[in-house]
Amino acid sequence: MTLPYDTQLSGLYFFGSGLRYATSFGGDRRLLGSGGSARLAADGSIVPRNDFVGTPLHRVDARLLKRVTILGKVKVDGMFEIFNLFNHENDGAYVTTTSSANYGAPQQNAAVAYQPRIMQLGFRIAF
Repeated sequence: MTLPYDTQLSGLYFFGSGLRYATSFGGDRRLLGSGGSARLAADGSIVPRNDFVGTPLHRVDARLLKRVTILGKVKVDGMFEIFNLFNHENDGAYVTTTSSANYGAPQQNAAVAYQPRIMQLGFRIAF
């Protein structure tokens, strides 16, 4: 959206439905080693595959840009950006071992899509 005084405002809304995650019991009850399945529970039941569904991802990003003409064709754009504007908690990893006391608890994910609110300043020169 173009605003007065060579200013622009833009935004982005990102939504991602909850992902399915692989679940396991947490032990190698069949003694198959690292290549075996860890889905056999202590009571003999089988833990369903991809049974855990994470929460949906919501993210709003915004940018305010101001353009200034220096000389002729030389222009400088100053930018102020906010990522995850509403600071929505986005979880990207979970404890999926059913025998764990904190089964289903969110875990830290360092990917950009899961970060809390972040702001940055920037500029670019066009000539």
